Amino acid sequence: MRLLLVVCLLVLSGIAHAQVDSSKWNSLLNKITSEGRVIDSYYGVYMSLSNHEQIQDGYLADYISTVGGYDNQGQYQYSHIELVSEDWRTNADGNWDINQWIFVVEKDQSLRRAAHIHLVEDATGGILVHERLPVQEGEAQVKMNDEVSAWFLRP
Repeated sequence: MRLLLVVCLLVLSGIAHAQVDSSKWNSLLNKITSEGRVIDSYYGVYMSLSNHEQIQDGYLADYISTVGGYDNQGQYQYSHIELVSEDWRTNADGNWDINQWIFVVEKDQSLRRAAHIHLVEDATGGILVHERLPVQEGEAQVKMNDEVSAWFLRP
């Protein structure tokens, strides 16, 4: 998982409330905390699932993470969930053209923040373009619901 994702979290904007089926939601959260890869970061302890899909001119990358830390008894506790959806395509210049959505979701399923980012990255990982795209009313909610639904379909 690229550290670039963490940097992009700093530019998130406030968004409204969302609800998905609570039993499916809780099942997904349990899967993340029981099967997720542990990533220690400056922002907390992430337990993350990832999905990568090769496509003709690039790949799709999706991540879902609980973010928290360990309590006095050594038990992992999380405060929120983060979803990242990326569409990486090779452009005419041979660079990566990246369409990225980032969502911060509360445990109660409310969508706290969302950002839509466009990046262009060269072959060495250098960022050539980093721009925040406008998010239309309701657009983030629909996109987040689609992303969560996709996780329900994954093994």
